Amino acid sequence: MNNQNKSLPGKTAQYRKKRKKAKRKGKFIAGLFFFLVFYFVFCLIYVFGVALSIRFRRTETPPHSSDIKLINYSVDSETGKVLETQDFVDFSAVKKIARSEGTAYIPASAFEFLGADITRAGDPVNNVTIILNGVDEWASFGVDSQKATVNGTSVTLGAKAVIEDDELYIPFEFFETGVDGITIEKDRHTCTIKNDGTKQISFYNKPAQTTPYIEESRYFNDLPIKFRADLYKYEQYMNPENRDDFLYLVNTSNLLSEDFVPENLRNVEYTKPDRDKQKMCLNAQMAADAMMIEARKYGFSDLWVTSAYRSYKTQSWLYQEEVESLRDQYGDNAEQEAKKSVNPPGASEHQSGLTADIHNRSTASMKFAGTSQAKWLEENCQYFGFILRYPEDKTEITGIMYEPWHFRYVGRFHAMRMYELDMCLEEYIQYLNK
Repeated sequence: MNNQNKSLPGKTAQYRKKRKKAKRKGKFIAGLFFFLVFYFVFCLIYVFGVALSIRFRRTETPPHSSDIKLINYSVDSETGKVLETQDFVDFSAVKKIARSEGTAYIPASAFEFLGADITRAGDPVNNVTIILNGVDEWASFGVDSQKATVNGTSVTLGAKAVIEDDELYIPFEFFETGVDGITIEKDRHTCTIKNDGTKQISFYNKPAQTTPYIEESRYFNDLPIKFRADLYKYEQYMNPENRDDFLYLVNTSNLLSEDFVPENLRNVEYTKPDRDKQKMCLNAQMAADAMMIEARKYGFSDLWVTSAYRSYKTQSWLYQEEVESLRDQYGDNAEQEAKKSVNPPGASEHQSGLTADIHNRSTASMKFAGTSQAKWLEENCQYFGFILRYPEDKTEITGIMYEPWHFRYVGRFHAMRMYELDMCLEEYIQYLNK
């Protein structure tokens, strides 16, 4: 019985042989598995390394400002012969800011050196605008910001624009990708920017919401503005074809006559309910109503027009009231003080029929300043053809105190340009007439 449970010698040897074979096969499979895993990891590392090297080859390290040369030259239009060449190598003012993030900077004066006729505008501390006069194009740079606006379109720079020693310095990348009419040559140590001599310097961003002079305005087509409300029927009034007709000054140096009464005065639909219906000229009235309709789409249902057209006689009465109220405090200087807040008759924009006081207070008050309603109006009024007539930072130019409620109609074409250039009406008209 016990012998039957014992394996035969031949069978035992065969079993051992099979076990060895299975073990060798297992080792082979395990080795093959580990080899494939190793090979896969190796391939993955290799591919990643190749991709990384390609990326670094494609993304060259930007040159430092001290390694850049600007070369301006003029070319004979018939022979193509270079007539004049000059190097621009003074980057001493930017060496201390150029190395911050491996970024090179080019001074805005480079445009002039390269042959462009430029005008500088805007806020020299916070937002500088460079206008290329020869091609009527412009770029506005936010200081210490990577945001810029080129011909009305927002772009992002690779680094922040910087002000140093009263000069604007623009990241090199902008010249490389955003400026036409130049050539850029690089080697291991230097980068050379040249005027290529074939065309005027301009910006690559060409959906040009430009800033032309008045006589050229008829050639410009505005880009469509997206509103939340359906304002189609108001468009011709917000952006009129006769866009230069509303661009004139009314102030103490440019008086309206005593008998001046504007044409086409109409009731403003969104007059404050507790006031008599206010009137404005047709275009201004329709544009003001459109602005109030859109404001309500943003939840500002408490914004109203509180004062619009005023006759010469009414303005005279308001001015005298203001003078008398200040007489005890200022004596003989009462009239001079009164002019800071109430224009004398003939000098008030309200007589033009193009102006509206808009706010949500019981009366015009500085308490309106800084509210969300005031901010919305200031940031969006240009789309409807209005400007904030007396900005806080322009009082020395306008001669009038900051009035966050006072909006003047000029039409969208000029309103948008004044907003982008950060100019009040006096500055803008002077700019156009230069």
